[in-house]
Amino acid sequence: MSLPEQGLRQRRTILEVIQELDSFNKVQEKVKEEKNAAKGFASFIVITIIIIITLGHTYDRFYGQKEYTYSMNTADYTESFPKLTIDMQLATSCGNFELKLPQSDVVSQIFDIFDEKNDNEPTLNKDPTRFELSEKEYKYWRILQDAHRKKYNKGNIEKQLKEAADIKQEEEKKELSKGHQDNDNDVDPFFGGNNKVIIFGNGIGMLQIISSNTKNSMDEGTACRIHGELEIKKMQSETISIITGGGSNELENMIAHLQGTVKSGNSSHRIESFYFGDKNVGVVTPLAGVEEISLSGKTVYTYNIKVIPTRIYYGSIFSSPSLVYQYAVTSIKSEPSSIEEHGHGGIVIVYELTGTVIEIKESTMTTIQFFLRLCSLIGGIYATVTFLSIYISKLFEMAGTQ
Repeated sequence: MSLPEQGLRQRRTILEVIQELDSFNKVQEKVKEEKNAAKGFASFIVITIIIIITLGHTYDRFYGQKEYTYSMNTADYTESFPKLTIDMQLATSCGNFELKLPQSDVVSQIFDIFDEKNDNEPTLNKDPTRFELSEKEYKYWRILQDAHRKKYNKGNIEKQLKEAADIKQEEEKKELSKGHQDNDNDVDPFFGGNNKVIIFGNGIGMLQIISSNTKNSMDEGTACRIHGELEIKKMQSETISIITGGGSNELENMIAHLQGTVKSGNSSHRIESFYFGDKNVGVVTPLAGVEEISLSGKTVYTYNIKVIPTRIYYGSIFSSPSLVYQYAVTSIKSEPSSIEEHGHGGIVIVYELTGTVIEIKESTMTTIQFFLRLCSLIGGIYATVTFLSIYISKLFEMAGTQ
């Protein structure tokens, strides 16, 4: 049994129902935008400008010159003071100059006469060396001086110069050890070593016997390398003094004057490294690369140093600020007068920490700010060029109709 076809009902779609409810007559027209050379040229300009601006801003964001803001704040030294690192060469043997360190009043602690120095405590060491530069050392020395003339300090140069100075120091040490072996027969039977005994009266009928070991002092090398680290104890000015001639301490100086065996020293020196705190690449250290030659040997060099702590904040939120110590130097050179026959040359280093810290902050855009700025520039350019294109086209149409 089959039903007639005219009796079947077909369900209408939703679109047909909506079209029947719409009372307005619809006219289907195929609209095509008329091609225009001006609009195509405008689109080309828009795309070109957008690409150039995007590439330019991206390059400037990652590789462009950074901008910084500077401010002053109070320095806080409650946690710790920076250490002073020195590496210099003096044209005087290690036993023929007196080295005075700050806050060291006891002679035995300063000059380690009784070998009671604490190995863990930072201090300056004196090692025999030669004042003449080796070929490798001369190469790095010239590079270091050129770098400081350009106001930029490459960190690896001082490291290579230090390695060359270590090699020269070891060579001088071997030569001195060989000379000591040749003189082993000259031994004092009571004190041991090549000693000279001086007897002093103390004013109350008692005698004091003092032994001066001259084997390892007066004739120990032709020059001396002063290197190591030194702790800074306070903000106020501290002084490091080097007095050439007469012995390595007050005792030897007094004995040499009594015996009439005072040897004149030479205050000519070469500073290879001098900085406060940790070594940072790019931080200018004015004293590194200084070379002074004294013709008389008795010139007194004074370096007044003002240390300014600087805290650098970087643009990234994940990086911590770094603290570096810059310093400014005022140098004074004093030549001895012709009357001073028994004068001594020397080097005086006076340093002082300032009570303010310079804060440097890198003023860079964040990633979100960068993309927002880029999107606003692209949207503004597109809207502006589109408006100008339509406006110019209308003007041409109006001119053509007239």
